[in-house]
Amino acid sequence: MECSCACDVDYEAASFFSEKWRKARIAHTCCECGEPILPGTRYEDVVGLWDGTFDTFKTCNPCHSIRSAYCGRGWIFGELREVIGECLGFDYVTGEMDCWECSYTLALEDQVCPKCGWEPK
Repeated sequence: MECSCACDVDYEAASFFSEKWRKARIAHTCCECGEPILPGTRYEDVVGLWDGTFDTFKTCNPCHSIRSAYCGRGWIFGELREVIGECLGFDYVTGEMDCWECSYTLALEDQVCPKCGWEPK
């Protein structure tokens, strides 16, 4: 399944990059969800040169899996949470979702939109 709004922006491809899977020896932060990558867990480590700037991106395994499943046409590092939220209507980190009728942000415990009465199914 691919997210229909996945990375429909123009972007410059990396001049070069290296992608490796590593096992964390120290704690890192996922560039997509902001959650910690704890020692002992595997993560994707990408280093490269974009627009003349050398950068590195560490992605936790859950975010990598979401990106692989929904962003087959490409992505910009650090924007997965926003893209998935816009495309699927929920924040995969907090569980909050947008009301499909009025765009009110529902809390995880909301069963009915307090603004318009919409019920998520």
